[in-house]
Amino acid sequence: MADSDDDQKKVDSIKSDSSQQATPVSSSGGAATKEAEPTASSLSKTELKSAPEHKLSPEVIDYIKKQEAAIKVPEALKNMGVSAGIDEDLVVDGPKLPISDAKIMQGLQYPVNSSVRWLSELALFILKQAHYTVKVVNGHIKRIIYTGKE
Repeated sequence: MADSDDDQKKVDSIKSDSSQQATPVSSSGGAATKEAEPTASSLSKTELKSAPEHKLSPEVIDYIKKQEAAIKVPEALKNMGVSAGIDEDLVVDGPKLPISDAKIMQGLQYPVNSSVRWLSELALFILKQAHYTVKVVNGHIKRIIYTGKE
């Protein structure tokens, strides 16, 4: 008898749970609506923090030297015209090729069965792999950064 009372209580609790569940709402237009995309204000902003300096253990302290942030150039080298380099001033002109940019443009005018044409096409392919191309700008042949639009 106790088992049937327990079973009846379980059935009653299941029925009451199902009656309390929310019924799904359908749109009257029949078209599904797009879920709202997160906005900039709703996204949490992350702050960049500098990494803390680590304490060196005694085993490795003999092998590590602290390096100065600024490079000091001796006065004798300054007199010769040497200065501390800055990474922003470095300009990369693309890969080194066996022929000049003028020869590449000239070689592209040769027929397809010419070896000069194939060498020029290979050089242009290598340049494009490095995101560069060769163009004639104001009558001068220039190597420029290739953006995919010509």
